[in-house]
Amino acid sequence: MRILNVIGRRPTGGIGSVVKNYQKHLDKDVIYDYLLFSDYPEGPFDSEVKKLGSKVYIVPSLKLKNYIAINSQLDKLFHNIKNEYDIMHIHTVNVAFLVVNKAKKIGLNNIIAHSHATKFSDSKLKSLRNKILCKNLKQMTNYYAACSYEAGEFLFGRNSMINDEVKIIKNAIEIEKYKFSNYKRKKFRSEHNFDADDYLIGCIGRLSPQKNLSFALEVFRELVKKDDVKNYKLLIVGEGPELKKLEDLTNKYEINDKVVFLGFRNDVQNILSGIDLFFMPSNYEGLPVIGVEALSSGLPCVFSEAISKEFASSKSFYISFKNDIEEWGSNLYSISKLPIDRTEVVTNGLGYNICEEAKKLKEYYSNIIN
Repeated sequence: MRILNVIGRRPTGGIGSVVKNYQKHLDKDVIYDYLLFSDYPEGPFDSEVKKLGSKVYIVPSLKLKNYIAINSQLDKLFHNIKNEYDIMHIHTVNVAFLVVNKAKKIGLNNIIAHSHATKFSDSKLKSLRNKILCKNLKQMTNYYAACSYEAGEFLFGRNSMINDEVKIIKNAIEIEKYKFSNYKRKKFRSEHNFDADDYLIGCIGRLSPQKNLSFALEVFRELVKKDDVKNYKLLIVGEGPELKKLEDLTNKYEINDKVVFLGFRNDVQNILSGIDLFFMPSNYEGLPVIGVEALSSGLPCVFSEAISKEFASSKSFYISFKNDIEEWGSNLYSISKLPIDRTEVVTNGLGYNICEEAKKLKEYYSNIIN
């Protein structure tokens, strides 16, 4: 079977990590190809999936000025791929209006709309735009999927969840790859000149308003007011539009000697072994892959209430935004003092093993086709 995955922009993590994880673990008779919306002809994601045997089609990014060019190129593309695909799997639903009718014209009628988030955008304007673009999504597509219950309810409605119309496709990972390693821990700390007794708190993800990292800095500033936290440091891993703002806040709060910006990294498993606590105070999420990875590394994980409760475990700690900064700081401090067994992996029991979930996804595809 051949699946055309549609992604609204070239992924650098998140959705890209999810589809690559599944692609690597699906049987070889399930072939993944990709349609990406981007103004750049090539990127790291393309190279990786091409090595796995994928075709990658590129059309211009979703901008008003590109509308005519997008339509023209999509017309040619769908004409050329007639009879090649069994399913079109749309991961970025705001582009569905551009591709669904063209797919149906060539007889590609098995179309999955997949919700990966619980909000349309950080930007109010883009959020309104995307809401309008997705207004008829359920009528346009005939199969619905989501990474979590919350993401499904957000896009398809509570009734669709109650009526079991939405397939939950978990953001599963190679759990073994992320298990705690004392060797990786020592190596990471040595490379970055951290002492063995430094207590490292990690925030990992795109530096965007969604991730709420300015709030993370406020909480950390409150935390380090405690008497016995002189060895506490905050690591911010990732890149994005808020970097300058976060650097300025670090200076403003006078914590620049305790905050380290590591930029984009492709060795997340080493970082997770190297840190002591994972902190994710996001404003909204679907079901973040990095959260699965952090729990698989045996870390205590502090999440905002916006994170899916499907992460609930003995190592998952949720804090409400109704709490003030002092309470967030105190909670983080208390959690940091808990005895933690890093060798205990809770994600197997939560159903995030990619080997098992890939079998379920293939079965889902097979049922759609048959």
